[in-house]
Amino acid sequence: MKPFILEEVQGPGTRSYHLCGDFFLIFTGTTFYPSAIEEEQHYSKHENGIQHKGYVNFLNGAVQPALPFLSPGMHGLDYGCGPVPTLSPLLGEAGYTMDNYDPYFFPELD
Repeated sequence: MKPFILEEVQGPGTRSYHLCGDFFLIFTGTTFYPSAIEEEQHYSKHENGIQHKGYVNFLNGAVQPALPFLSPGMHGLDYGCGPVPTLSPLLGEAGYTMDNYDPYFFPELD
């Protein structure tokens, strides 16, 4: 099912954006997606390890409010963990087991 396009707007350069009238999602066409190589190169530059306080604080903004809803023994998945998993050690400190998966850096589950 194709989305109902409410509006198309010209973005920077030649990129155009679409507004979905069904869900009000703003998106661009697949021709503007980066290649797998470009995407991996971009993500490999991120500084998202446990030693990066800003990133840890960002993740804790989601982790801390979620903890009261988790039960002992739950097992999680950090999907898209990047080159240095950080969510799994944070939840590991709280007693939860996590698997790491990333299509470029951890293509096999732990």
